[in-house]
Amino acid sequence: MAYGRTLVQLRQGVGRKASPHVFYGTADSSGNTTTAVADSGLGVFPTGLFMDYYLLHTSGTYASTVSRVTDFTASAGTGTCTFTPAIGAAVQSITYELHFIHPDRVMEAINRASRLQFPQLSRQVV
Repeated sequence: MAYGRTLVQLRQGVGRKASPHVFYGTADSSGNTTTAVADSGLGVFPTGLFMDYYLLHTSGTYASTVSRVTDFTASAGTGTCTFTPAIGAAVQSITYELHFIHPDRVMEAINRASRLQFPQLSRQVV
């Protein structure tokens, strides 16, 4: 029986505790630009919901890049997140996550909790 969790699972779990509207998806193969991600999975959410959220690119050339969502529109079954700053190329079919709290702050919380729970793991070995 496995007891471990991956860092991705921990990040997503903490994100869900912070906001019920955390989303993980794959960008559609079209409709994406250097400043926007289109995803049919986002089409069920109301326009404006993900404004000021953080978009974490989790695959592709820009994996680990965090952008701020400046606009979210849902239309004809597809949701589009416009973000800043622009990345160097369109994000076709990449995976991403939308978080209410900056993903770096989430990782800091996970690391701090780990150090508090397992202090022997953070001790310097001489």
